[in-house]
Amino acid sequence: MFLKVYAEARKETFVPFDIGKDYRLYVDGKPRFDGVQSFLTSRGIVLPYGAATDPPTAETVCGVGNQKNELVNEIMVREGVEAYPGSVRAVKLLKERGIKTAVVSSSDNCAAVLRAAKIESLFEIRVDGQTASDLTLAGKPEPDMFLEAARQLGIGIARAGNVDELKKQGADLVVEDLEELLPRRS
Repeated sequence: MFLKVYAEARKETFVPFDIGKDYRLYVDGKPRFDGVQSFLTSRGIVLPYGAATDPPTAETVCGVGNQKNELVNEIMVREGVEAYPGSVRAVKLLKERGIKTAVVSSSDNCAAVLRAAKIESLFEIRVDGQTASDLTLAGKPEPDMFLEAARQLGIGIARAGNVDELKKQGADLVVEDLEELLPRRS
């Protein structure tokens, strides 16, 4: 909606958001307002940042982000969310083998997405946009949220031969590579 109104007000050609290209390049994995800012910049659109509480009608980065959020939530309610069947099977297998699981998402809507997909019970730990905000964790491409999930799971990844250090820091399980958590191939 914003792009169309913006283009019409400036008598410019309306170019819709391309979910396949624009989402992947500018939005995916970023906190809401960072993704909006990245996308707007790609289109040469400069808006004031605003505040997280801006209404969806505000011509600010936060207003556009809140408008996008309303639309996403409406679509989830109307159409639901389809989980990737192979990923669901993989997580179920891990749980059957007693391995705790976590989901990491920059989205503030992570809990709603999991509920809509009927898979919220698959994860003991959720590190999402709200967690990142509460703990001031950086989003992608920084590893902060994944490291927080590993910390909450009690998993340490000893890539530098630091098994003892990780155990002293509270890791219940230390591996050199996450592949060690997967079932062995016959």
